[in-house]
Amino acid sequence: MGEDPSWKLNDVSASEMVFWADLLDDPNPIHSDPEAARRLGFGNRTVNPGPVNLAYVLNLVAQEFGGTTPSRITARFLGNVMAGDDVTATLVEHTDSGGSAVLSRNGDEVVLQADFTMPEDPAS
Repeated sequence: MGEDPSWKLNDVSASEMVFWADLLDDPNPIHSDPEAARRLGFGNRTVNPGPVNLAYVLNLVAQEFGGTTPSRITARFLGNVMAGDDVTATLVEHTDSGGSAVLSRNGDEVVLQADFTMPEDPAS
């Protein structure tokens, strides 16, 4: 049996976090200021915005479903992705109608779990 389908990003960029926080209109300084992240108990690295972590999973879904995006998604945010982390989104269960995926950081810690439903085929 083969490996589960996955999508990987090495070395999550601190500067990309600032870009996405600005785009999302998220003023929380943990996304741009390592000192603010440290003061708030996150260590010395900035924290990736949660919607960006979910976007990594959506990249995987689009990759595996021919560019189609889900009609419904439910996500549980279980941890944080920090600047410099490596992340992997993995499909752990899937059918033509949807499935489940996880996002892990640095190879093992699951930080997001998502269940998704794909749009029904209008031709059926």
